[in-house]
Amino acid sequence: MDKDKTTIDIKLPTWWEELTDRQLRFVFTFIALGYSIDEVKTFSFFRWSSLHILHRYGDDGYMCKRGKQRHHQRTR
Repeated sequence: MDKDKTTIDIKLPTWWEELTDRQLRFVFTFIALGYSIDEVKTFSFFRWSSLHILHRYGDDGYMCKRGKQRHHQRTR
């Protein structure tokens, strides 16, 4: 594996039927507030994957955390 690449294994729901009532409420709340579907997907991804952005490096990178793992990525 390339040293510059990080792999994060995340299992997320892919169908409406896979969502719990709580997850559906989360999604529909943001839809009702007027967020776009892409924004709702992004909010859901971060919420359900337990992924947190710790620091952004302008427009070309970020540092994120999932559990005790930290991941750093710069695009330039």
